[in-house]
Amino acid sequence: MTGRNTKRNMLIGLLAFLPVWLLLYWRLPYGFGWNDEAVPLTTAWRFLQGDRPFLDSWDPHQSFAVLLMEPLRLYREAVGSLDGVLLLFRGLHLVFSLLLALWCGYCLYAFSHNLAPALFSALLIWIMAPSALGTMTAQSTALLLMTAAGCSVLPLYRPMPGRRTVTFALPGGLLGGGAVVCYPLFLLAVPCFFVMIGFCIPHRKNRRRLKALIPFAAGVVLFPVLFLVRLTGWIGLPGVTENLCWLFTTRSTPVSGWGQAVFPFVQNYVKADPFHLMPLSLFLLWALFRYLPIPLQFRPVKWFNRIIKITLPVCVFTSLVITLITGDGDLTDPMKLNRMMLCVGFWPLLLFLRHRRQKQFGALFWCLYMPAQCMALACWWYDREGSFSAAAMLLPAMVCLVMMCWRLYMMHGKKDRKLTARRTYRFGLTGLSVCLLLAVLGGRVLANLGDEATPLLHTTLTRGPAAGLITTPEQADDYGEVLDELDRYRQETEEEESLLLVGKLPLGYLYAEKRPSSPYVRSVALNSTSLSMYLWDHRERLPQHILQPRSGYGRGNENSEPDLQQARWLMDADVQLITTRCAYWYEAKQGDSLLTGSFTGAGAGG
Repeated sequence: MTGRNTKRNMLIGLLAFLPVWLLLYWRLPYGFGWNDEAVPLTTAWRFLQGDRPFLDSWDPHQSFAVLLMEPLRLYREAVGSLDGVLLLFRGLHLVFSLLLALWCGYCLYAFSHNLAPALFSALLIWIMAPSALGTMTAQSTALLLMTAAGCSVLPLYRPMPGRRTVTFALPGGLLGGGAVVCYPLFLLAVPCFFVMIGFCIPHRKNRRRLKALIPFAAGVVLFPVLFLVRLTGWIGLPGVTENLCWLFTTRSTPVSGWGQAVFPFVQNYVKADPFHLMPLSLFLLWALFRYLPIPLQFRPVKWFNRIIKITLPVCVFTSLVITLITGDGDLTDPMKLNRMMLCVGFWPLLLFLRHRRQKQFGALFWCLYMPAQCMALACWWYDREGSFSAAAMLLPAMVCLVMMCWRLYMMHGKKDRKLTARRTYRFGLTGLSVCLLLAVLGGRVLANLGDEATPLLHTTLTRGPAAGLITTPEQADDYGEVLDELDRYRQETEEEESLLLVGKLPLGYLYAEKRPSSPYVRSVALNSTSLSMYLWDHRERLPQHILQPRSGYGRGNENSEPDLQQARWLMDADVQLITTRCAYWYEAKQGDSLLTGSFTGAGAGG
C-alpha cells in the first residue's frame, strides 16, 4: 500500500461523504418530538439553575446531562433565551458523528488496507441514529464513542512503531472513557478491548502488547476519574458514596431486577431475528462432523465455507427485507432502524469460531462484536424500554459483520481459480452492503420519533426550544397553545417560583426557564408516591402551581384527567382548578389568586 494510493483512497472516501452530508443537513430540522429530545437538555438546565445531581434530580443519565451544561450555558448567554436549542444540538450531533465516522473509517482502513469495507462501515456509523433521534442523547453519544474506541484499537493488530501505537491506543482509551462517562453501564464493554490487546495482537517481540496496553488503560480511566472528582467537589464525598449506584441504574429499574431481566433480554434478542438459528445450526453441524467419529466417505467440513458464503448474505438480506415490510402497527419506522442492526444475528460469532486461529477475526470479534452485545445488555438493564430499543446498540456488531465478510469473501475468493466466482462474490457482497446502507439512510431520512414521516411535515415552529423545527400543522398548533399557557404562567408568577409539570412535557421547563419542583423532568404522575415523599421531605419545593397537559397535548398524555385530591396532597393546601383548552392548572389558595385574572374565559372549579 503506497502513500499515493492511501491519499487517493482517502480522497475517494471523503467524496462519498459529501452527498450524504447534503442529505442529512437538509433533513436536520424535520421532525418534532415532545419528550425524548428535550430530556437531557432539561436535566442539564436544572443543574445550571442550582439543582445538584442525584440529590435534587432522580432522572436517568445524569452524568451525560452534566456534560451538556457548559454548551447549554454558552448558548443561553449568546442568544439570551433557549429558543432553537433543539435544532442547535441536532447540528452539533451531525458534526460530532461525522468526525467520529471519519476517524472510524481511517482506523478501519489502517486495519484492513481495503477501502470498500472501511468506507461502508464509516458511512453506516454516521448514518445510524438510535430510534431515528439524531441528537445528543446519552445513548447516541455513548454508542458513537464506544464504536470509535473499538475501531481505534483494531489497527494495533498491525505492526507499527511505538509512537504510532500511542496514536491509536490513547485515543481509543479516551473515547472508551468518554463513553463510560456518558453511559456508565457501558463499562461492561471495556474489558473486551483488554482481551483483544492481550491475546489478539500477534508477535510478542518488542513488547507490542504492553506498549498498546499502557496508553489505552491510561486513556480509559482519565475521563471517569475527572468526572468523579468534579462530582465529589459538587455534592461531597458522602453524596457520591450514597448515590454512586444511580450512575449504573435508576429507581425504576434497580440493580435487584437485573437477574430477572436477563431472560427477557435473550428472548427479545432471539425473537427479533427470524434467521437467528441458521448460523448456530451451521456451527453445530460443523462441530458434529469435525469432532465426532462418524464414519463417512467424504469430508463435509470442506463444504462449510461455501455453505456459509451462500447462506449468510441470503439470511441477512431476508432479515432486512422482513424488517422493512413489517407494518407500522407491529413495528414503527423509528424502531425499524434499531431492528436493522439485528440482521447481524450470530454470524460474527460463527465466523470467529470457524476462523479462530486467524488473529484478524479475533480482533474484530473482541473490538466490535462483543462490545456491541455488552452495550445492548447494558441498555436493556438501564432503560428497560419496549420494542427492544437496545437493538440500536448493535451497530458495532454490524460493522464487525461487514469487515468479516470482506475478509472472508476476498480471502477465499482470491484463491478460487474461476474468475467468475470471484466476481460473483464481490458483486454479491457489494450489493448487500449498498442495500444495507440505502435501507438505513432511507429510515434515517424518512422516520421521525414522535412525529409523522418527513414528506408530511410542512409547518415551521417559530419560537420556544423547538424553534426552527418542521412538523405537521396539527402539532404546531398544539405546541403554540402550550407555549401560550407557559407565557401566562411566567407573566403572573414570581421569577424564583418553581414549576411542576405533571405528565410528559420536559420542554416546558426549557421554555418557562423555571426550576423544577419535581426530581423528575421526563415524566411524573400526579398520584406518584415518590413525588409526594420527595416534596414532603423538601418542603421548600412545595409548588404553588401545577400544570397538567390535557389529553392530546404532548406525547404520552393521552389519559390525562384532573385529580383535586392528589393536588391538595402534593401542595399541602386547598386547591383551585382552572381548566383551559390544553391544560389543567392547580393553584394553591393562599390569599389573592395569581392566575385567575390571566385566564379570561376559562372554566374554574374547586
